[in-house]
Amino acid sequence: MIFSSAENRSALFELHKEECEHVIRKLVSLPAKSVKVELGGTGFSGAIIFRVALDDDLYALRRWPSPTLPQQRILGLHRYLQHLKERNLPVAVPVSVPNSLPGRQCNRSLINFNGHYWQLEPWLPGEPKHGDEISDTELHEAMQTLARLHLASSDYVTSSSRNDWFSVKTAAPPTVQERISLIDSWNCEKLQLCERAIETAPSEIRDVCRSILNYFVQRATPLRDSLCQKSNQVVTLFPCWRDLWSEHVLFTNDKVTGLIDPNATRCDHVATDLSRLLGSYLGDDKRRWQVALESYQEVRPLTELDHELIHLFDKTSVLLSGMTWIHRWQSKAISADQFDKILDRLRLIKQRLQKL
Repeated sequence: MIFSSAENRSALFELHKEECEHVIRKLVSLPAKSVKVELGGTGFSGAIIFRVALDDDLYALRRWPSPTLPQQRILGLHRYLQHLKERNLPVAVPVSVPNSLPGRQCNRSLINFNGHYWQLEPWLPGEPKHGDEISDTELHEAMQTLARLHLASSDYVTSSSRNDWFSVKTAAPPTVQERISLIDSWNCEKLQLCERAIETAPSEIRDVCRSILNYFVQRATPLRDSLCQKSNQVVTLFPCWRDLWSEHVLFTNDKVTGLIDPNATRCDHVATDLSRLLGSYLGDDKRRWQVALESYQEVRPLTELDHELIHLFDKTSVLLSGMTWIHRWQSKAISADQFDKILDRLRLIKQRLQKL
């Protein structure tokens, strides 16, 4: 049976309702006078978010997908978020797990139950703004908030020397080599598999995916060459959000009141954040790109190389994003309730590919 979006959400909530309620009892000091739980949303990664009202306080209960990030990386992320919170950035820091959890594996702000990690964090206020509705005031606010986040990240000291997910160092940007590898992974066999898969897709998906495949074939080699030219450049790296786009920045009355979904965070170059966010807000509006970057530089300066990487990462993100969704379609990794959102994103990607 294929559920409609509303039916799918209801079925998903019922599937995990008892599990969710059990975890809440373990994560929260009850009794509360009033406890209400509803499905908040699902991520493309497979994570499930529940909206939890405890008396007058709102929380987000996250069920991490399985498999997921290593436990030490998630806990390192929680420590990094605490650092940002102490620097007055609008992020949600997961609450600490009580010490007494009989028979359950727990570690600080994370609990393992039924084969999944769970965490509870404050529900951040606000709503996202999209490219066709974000004002100059809101854009200025978003850029200055991101600059403050990068300043705070640049002096973060990780508590563990066992990993460098959240370290500060100088090296070549890891995103450069990763994108070279991603382009190289699209060999003839893989392209042909996806071509055959989209022929069986609904016409709306099929037509836009055909165009995206054609643009990839035309533009992949010159963009790969541009990446290779930057592969040995040494820059300053520190924790970056890496998946900061319009849906992940929340506004209340023109002010940024929430930066959400930090799960891709790791040591990288600021261009990963700036290209991702500005591309999602502004597309190919060069005038507003310039205005936005000027707002950012009022707080934190950018070098000429930074600017070059920002625009290169934007272009290669456009090139590869559509291919990622095509591969997910070919792998049958797209659920019915994601169809409309993904189709909208594919159409935007196609529009931007036309201008690469």
